[in-house]
Order: sequence, then structure tokens, then C-alpha cells
Amino acid sequence: MTIIIYGKGGVGKSTFSTHLSVCLSKMGKSVLLIGCDPKTDTSSRLISREKVRTLIDLIDMGLGGSACVSDLIVKTPSGVDVMETGGPEPGIGCSGRGVMSLCQILSRESASSLEYDAIVFDVLGDLVCGGFVAPLRFAVANNLYSFSSEEVASLYAVNNIAKVINQPYNGNIAPGGIVFNIRRKSAKTEMLEDFARRINMGILSYIGYDPLIQEAEANEMTAIEYAPDSAVSREYFDIAGRMIRQFGEPPHGKPTPLSASDFWAFVREHRKK
Repeated sequence: MTIIIYGKGGVGKSTFSTHLSVCLSKMGKSVLLIGCDPKTDTSSRLISREKVRTLIDLIDMGLGGSACVSDLIVKTPSGVDVMETGGPEPGIGCSGRGVMSLCQILSRESASSLEYDAIVFDVLGDLVCGGFVAPLRFAVANNLYSFSSEEVASLYAVNNIAKVINQPYNGNIAPGGIVFNIRRKSAKTEMLEDFARRINMGILSYIGYDPLIQEAEANEMTAIEYAPDSAVSREYFDIAGRMIRQFGEPPHGKPTPLSASDFWAFVREHRKK
């Protein structure tokens, strides 16, 4: 089972991907979490060391041609294995280079040969450049999810992801839904529901701010491990269960992304309400 999480940077996507991975592990699945962000911060929630070796590190050492995925996998106390693609220094090259290189290796080795029950890709989806689109080749049916806050820039990123999914070369891929991370108590879910309806993407779940997340991270743990009986832990287990049930289902239809002009018209419409 491969799950791909796309979302704008800074909206909690990596926190979500990490908690989802730990839930899947607690449910008895062997899990590999792949961080596809040049910040290399996905693994930081599961291991205390400063930085793991990334694929870009190997490429910069001249070892990229012989690199294997197994060279990069790090085992963590949570039971989830992690790896990071990394990225170039700011202003040098394409930030999606590491993701593209990883997917080339996975294609060569065959992703199925990794022998994990679940592989979770945590993918930066701000503008969805060519490198960050590469994980889509491993997606089937409804195992691709958009992660968003209620903020306009985050919704814009979801609309861009819908455009990518809708490209003819992406074949049978359809979104499993949007997970909304509500960051402000004043957020209007009516706007989010209207947005999801207009782009033909269902809402998988709403999650809200919970101080337990930050408290757990301060103790170098996820909330799942820190407070297993908490409401936020139960929420994540519920989402993980829904994703498992969706996996392998026939696609429920392609999204209908908004044009740039229609997107901003939608934003202006809801700002007036």
C-alpha cells in the first residue's frame, strides 16, 4: 500500500504524515516514511539526531549512480522506518531533484521489492514542479491525498495538485480526499466544503489544533506514543483506518480544478460573506 500526501509547506503536512505512519505501525503494518522535502524535516519527528543522510548527499558524493534505497533507510524507536530525499542548497538547482532521483531508483529496483506493508510519501506540493510530481507514478486508485489548511495559499496548492492529477498522463489516479488542518477557530468550513465540491474532491477529515502535538514533539515523540488514549490519537487512528479501507477501490472520478481566474473569483466571493 502506497499513500502519497501532497500539501503546501508549513501547514502541518509532515506532522500529519508522521502521525499517520506511526498509526499504521501501531496497527501492525511495516511502514516506510519517505520525506520528499528539501528541508529534510520529516524524519526529525521520529529521530533525535540532527540530520539523516539523504539521497542528495549520496549524489553530491558521486555515489548516486550506485545508490540503493536500502542505503538510506533509518530505523526509528517508533517502529517506522524513514528516509529523506534531501535537496540542493538554496538557489542551486531544482528543489525536486532528490524526489525525481529517488523515484528513478524505485523504478529501477521496483517499489514493491521494498517489502513494506505501507509506504508513505510526504511530498511538498507548493507549486508542484516536475520533481515533486514523480511519486505519482506509484499511485493507484484513491491513495493520493491533499493536505491543506483553511488559508488561501494552501487551497491554491490543492487546486494545483488537482490540475496535476487531471493530466492525461496520470491515467487511473484519482484523489482519495482532502484532509483539512484547521488552524484558526474562526475558520469557515462552509468555504472549504464549497471549494472541495467545486473541484470534485471529497473531504476525508478535518483535524484541529491540539497542544498535545507540540508537547509530544518537545519530548521527541508523536502524540500517538505520548498520549495514546487522547482524542487526537483516536482521530489519527480513524483517518488511518479510512485510508486503509479506501486503498485499491476504483477511482471515484477525476477532479475538476478551477482556472486561475475562477479560483480568485471563488476567494473574492467567500470573502464577501
